[in-house]
Amino acid sequence: ALEAQISGIERQYKVPPQTISEELKYDLVEAVYEWANGKSFAEVLDITPVQEGIIVRCIQRLDELLKYIKMAANKMGNKELEEKAREKMLIKEFLRLFVGLKALLLFLKP
Repeated sequence: ALEAQISGIERQYKVPPQTISEELKYDLVEAVYEWANGKSFAEVLDITPVQEGIIVRCIQRLDELLKYIKMAANKMGNKELEEKAREKMLIKEFLRLFVGLKALLLFLKP
């Protein structure tokens, strides 16, 4: 269903076929969605077999996308969208905590 919508939009804007739709991977969607809705990172790790570093990179990319959405919303004068994007950018606080904790655990590892 989602791929059909994306393909329709691609055709509407004359995006060459097989450019975007074939590259989409949905492996982390559920994990990131559940984390964004309050599940602990440990619970998220149980949802997917993907390594935690890959999940963190995915969340970082999402944060970067939100930054661009926030900037675009600001330029368009859409305060509601800008505020929503800003709120979601608080993801960075989690990433700093996770990376710091992981570094500490590696340092303490015998």
